[in-house]
Amino acid sequence: MSNAGQTCAGVERVYVVREVHAALCRKVVERAGALSVGPGRTPCTVR
Repeated sequence: MSNAGQTCAGVERVYVVREVHAALCRKVVERAGALSVGPGRTPCTVR
């Protein structure tokens, strides 16, 4: 999520075993929620 379009993984599906599905969903939501939208070199978007 940090390449601003320079690379494309094209992920459309992720296969996950049931035992880790809920934990994976929580982690993806957590990480996506922590993203800042804006120009990549401004202080509020660089981590």
